[in-house]
Amino acid sequence: MPSSQIPEKPMADAAALPEPLLWQGQRFQPHPCGGLLWLDHSLSCLILSDLHFGKVGHFRKSGMALPPAAAEAVFQRFAKACDRVQRVLILGDLAHSDWNAELERFANWRQNRPELAVELVPGNHDILDTEAYHRLGIRRLDPLHTEGGITFVHDPLDPRLQPGTVRMAGHWHPTVRLKGRGRQRLTVPCFWFGREMALLPASGAFTGGHPIQPESGDRVYAWTRETVWALPPC
Repeated sequence: MPSSQIPEKPMADAAALPEPLLWQGQRFQPHPCGGLLWLDHSLSCLILSDLHFGKVGHFRKSGMALPPAAAEAVFQRFAKACDRVQRVLILGDLAHSDWNAELERFANWRQNRPELAVELVPGNHDILDTEAYHRLGIRRLDPLHTEGGITFVHDPLDPRLQPGTVRMAGHWHPTVRLKGRGRQRLTVPCFWFGREMALLPASGAFTGGHPIQPESGDRVYAWTRETVWALPPC
């Protein structure tokens, strides 16, 4: 897909949401938090992936000069989005590795939101023990969790998936390249909806990204961590 145009004013209305997308018979709405609102779910449900809580602190301990405000921004964006839903479904990599200060904060936050259902489809970084997830108030689901005709999985190429399985995943940290006037180029995280596979952006900080190669008919939504907008159909 050729690079899409950078909007003249992509930040004009950060509260605005794109029109809901019908995918596999279900309506989803990309949200500025980096997640998806599942509009046809019986509960108000937010789906997101790859928060990687603790990654900033991990790199700072290794001597990398990363701003601690980056971790704060991730948590605040997540918590604000959760204020308006009843269920959160995380498609893997909640934490970067072991128990850390960001998870401690998450656990304290959960004490004030005990009514919120938080569920995790485990990813390759989710190595905490059962007691840790209990403390976080998180229910671990099967690595291949099927609901509403869609299999929710961390890795879209998980070898346990059967050919042709309709799946929604994270793991790849998808990005798209935008272009503007004067040879401007900008690479941003994105949502990618294909015929059988949908990918969510990484919601965490300093996660890197994987450029996508959409096919004809795919839908892509660019995300700047403050707003999200639909790109022209492929």
